[in-house]
Amino acid sequence: MRVTRQRYYVYPSPCAEYLSAARQGHVDIKALDANEQPVLTEGTVKVTRDYWYEVWLDPNGREVKVKALRSLREKSFPPALTKGQRPWQLEFRGYQHDDILAQKVKTRCRRLSSN
Repeated sequence: MRVTRQRYYVYPSPCAEYLSAARQGHVDIKALDANEQPVLTEGTVKVTRDYWYEVWLDPNGREVKVKALRSLREKSFPPALTKGQRPWQLEFRGYQHDDILAQKVKTRCRRLSSN
């Protein structure tokens, strides 16, 4: 007997090495129970674009992000301070998410043969 935390697990497999916004792609989705038998189910697939994002405050209290931050990092970051300046402060660091697609899907139930 096999025991799992959930009734089944879902396994997505892209049909191409990479997908881009410019070209449409396909993903095979299978759901298997603890005994590796296919499960007929439906749900929603959500595709997001996740990217790392930081916002810093410079010694004058101005926000520095994306392009300006990238430019500073090419030199030396944080830049050297002059006497009496406040240090640079991290205001935000984390992932930002852009929703790309949400689509209802159904799995097909095909019995796996042991041959």
